[in-house]
This record gives sequence, structure tokens and C-alpha cells, in this order.
Amino acid sequence: MKLELKNIANPYSIFALSWSICLILYSFGWAGIFPSLSFPLASFLIILIVVFALTSIFYKKIKPSVVQTPVILNYKLLLIINSLIWLVTFLYAGVPIISGIRDMDFGIPFFKNFATSFNNFLSIYCFYLYLTTRKKRFIFFSVYCLLFYILVISRGNIMMCLCTMFFVWMNVKAPVLSLKKFTIILSSLLLIIYLFGVAGNLRSIKDLASHNPNFDQTYNSDIILQIGDASDSFRNSFVPGEFFWSYAYITSPLSNLQYNINTISPAFTPQGVSRLVLNELFFDAISKKISEPLNLQPIPPNMIVETLAVSSTLAGSYMDAGWLGMMLFMAVFWIFPIGYTFLIQKTPLGILGISTMCTIYFFSIFDNMFVLTGLTFQIFYPIIFDLINKIKYKHVI
Repeated sequence: MKLELKNIANPYSIFALSWSICLILYSFGWAGIFPSLSFPLASFLIILIVVFALTSIFYKKIKPSVVQTPVILNYKLLLIINSLIWLVTFLYAGVPIISGIRDMDFGIPFFKNFATSFNNFLSIYCFYLYLTTRKKRFIFFSVYCLLFYILVISRGNIMMCLCTMFFVWMNVKAPVLSLKKFTIILSSLLLIIYLFGVAGNLRSIKDLASHNPNFDQTYNSDIILQIGDASDSFRNSFVPGEFFWSYAYITSPLSNLQYNINTISPAFTPQGVSRLVLNELFFDAISKKISEPLNLQPIPPNMIVETLAVSSTLAGSYMDAGWLGMMLFMAVFWIFPIGYTFLIQKTPLGILGISTMCTIYFFSIFDNMFVLTGLTFQIFYPIIFDLINKIKYKHVI
């Protein structure tokens, strides 16, 4: 039986899939430094996975179909505008790749989030044009947009864009998952995971050597194995040490969440709920500006290891209002894609918004991507272009 990948390219299926992978990997117990998963948290996550998986069955009936005729915006004008935005940004803040340092506040205040979200959308839109027209120049335009992230040393934005493009491919081309395609996808994924580990080893060895000239720079995976206290079962297995990097990154958010549940019991209070709503459900471009004046600053969760400093999309709501806070947050997280989908039902480029939502929900095992303005705001560009009547329907480019 063959599977059409577009059937799982929706936020609900992707959420269920990513958290299932996380739970399965965590059960291996390869990192001795991570606490055992408690029955309440495991049960909570399993219930979430089941609810989201069942919802995906209903969601398939309301998911907008792909417009067969390519939806053509004035892409040349958009590329010019995007180039000017980044030119002004570089003139104001410099070019990080030249200095080798990227400040977390890089960009023009009150404008940098728009620059990021617009560039994200444009790179993904150009890829969509390539898929629907097969014109190779659109691949060039898509890569051109990604080059700006190389200049600002932003691996995260590149990864988010590539992930969204993958979901766009699944939705637009509706490929059938045959044994051959499954083998290719799995092999590519394993190669990426391995290279991620190689890069992690090289960077760690270089960092330590920069502080200690006598440090042995022979290539190995000992550093990450020591950080994560790799179990004997992993060390004695056939799995290369490079894979422990990805294992640690994928499972550490859940371990940090469990660690905070074990050590902290926040109360469900009006102030906690207010903090949750502001910091976990509003764009960070807004919450960062008003949280301090309102005395509602986010409470950072504790980390087992500072190197692995993520704690899943659930940690913030737990720190704000405990278990009931997590339930409240997940209720909103569950209903949002349905409301958004009804809003874009007749929007020609709505499938790009859905694909972006898939990325947001896939990476929910790491952090609350929902509040990242540069990522999430791009789901509104299909609506914006539709409302201002700048979508032009043409059959020939």
C-alpha cells in the first residue's frame, strides 16, 4: 500500500509524528544525564499525540487544495524590495559573516522581524514557483534569498526555510511514498544527521583547542558522549558516535521539561496565566516590548546542561502556570490550525501558509516556534497579498 505524502503534510500529523519520534528516542535511555520520563508526563504526551493524530483525519477534509495554475506575484519587484531591505540592514548593522560575529539583536529595531519573515516567505514562494512551472530560474531566486542568511550567519532560518520547502514539495507535488523514495529520504536524513554530528565534533574540538593549546585535536566524538553521559548500551552499539549529537538535541528538550517538572511546581494564578498568554501566544516582537512594563517577564526554565538549552514548546507554559498552564496552551495550539485554515480556505497561496504551519509544529519538540515573529508572521503573507489585490493570475511567465 502506497502513501501520499500530502496526507501527512499538515500541522496535526506532523505534531504527532515529531513527538512520537521524540518519545521513542527518549525511551532508548542513551543519555545517562537525562532523568527518567515520569508517568504523568508520558501519559500527557501520548494523549496529545493521539488527539492530534485523530484531528488530522478531520483536518484533511478542510485543508485547502493546491491551485493547479501557478499563482504569479510580481516576483521581480518583490526580489528588488527584498534586496533593498537587506542592503539597508547591512549598511545599518554591518555584515556578520565579515566580522565573524552575529549579535542576537542584529538588524534594524522594529524592522528586523519584517525583513526576516519577508525573506522567508519570498524564498519559499520562489521554490513554489519552481515546483509549479519547472522554470529553473526560480531555484536561483530561492537560493538568492537564502544567501542573505549565510551573510548574517543564521543557520536556524536556513533550516526553517528548507524544512518548509520540503512540506511545500509534499503538498504541491503530492508524491507517493514508494520503497525507492522512502529509501532515498531515509538515506538522506541519516547522512544529514551524521554530517551534523561531524560538524558538532569539529566545532567542539576547535573551541576547546582555542582555550587550551595542548588539547589533543584528534577527531573523535568523546566530547558529546561525555556531556550527555552516553550509556554503555550506546557506546557498545553499532551506532556511530556522531549520531549522539542529534539524539541529544532531539531528546534534551524533553529531558529539560521533565527536569523542571521534577524540581518546580508552579501555581495556576491570574498573573501566571497573563504571563503565559503574553509570552507564549503573542509574537515575541510584541511581548518583548511590553512584558517588562507589565511585570510579566517570562520565567526561563532550568537546564540540565547549558549546552543543550532548549526545553520544548511546553516548558514556558509550565513555568508560568504549571500543568493547567500546559493544558491551556495546548488547547490553543490544537485549535489554531483549524481557525487559520478556515481563514485561508479560498486564498490561492494558502498552501504556503499550511506548509509553514507544518514547520512550526514539527519543531515544537524544541521550542515554542509559535511566537517567533520572523517565522510565524509569514503565514499571513498569502492573506495580505490576496487582500491588497496584488495576486495576478497568469498562465505564462
